[in-house]
Amino acid sequence: MTSEPRVILLEFNELSQPLMDKFMAQGKLPNFRRLHDEALVYTTDAQEQPPNLEPWIQWVTVHSGLPFRQHGVFHLGDGHKLRQKCIWDVLSDCKFRVAVCGSMNVRYDLPVNGYILPDPWTFGVAPYPSALLPYYRFIQLNVQEYTNDRIPLSRGDYANL
Repeated sequence: MTSEPRVILLEFNELSQPLMDKFMAQGKLPNFRRLHDEALVYTTDAQEQPPNLEPWIQWVTVHSGLPFRQHGVFHLGDGHKLRQKCIWDVLSDCKFRVAVCGSMNVRYDLPVNGYILPDPWTFGVAPYPSALLPYYRFIQLNVQEYTNDRIPLSRGDYANL
């Protein structure tokens, strides 16, 4: 049995660390407390000023290692404009299997040694492999259309799911 190094990077968007600490201390989040206590937890400083603190800007910084002034990705859904490799590209190039699920403002290089499922607000970046497209389309439309009475999905869309 080989022992390959494994890393799970969980991205929690817009959590307030002081509130999470308070709720964990009160015993209100026991499973999150366990995850927190068994993980390496890093609090970062973006060293940016508003409006460059939006999560769709900051996640590009985390994924690429570039500050906003270098990556220039300002709008949600513009991650595909980034030309720099992201962490999953580097790992995939080094023959590590990667699985990206719901990361904000993604871009990736082909081939991918694994899979990429963009966040539901992403346009211009398809999931990889393409077999994930029916699932992605279903999730994307349900998220984007959640306030509408009817989600624009056909019976065929449901069957493909």
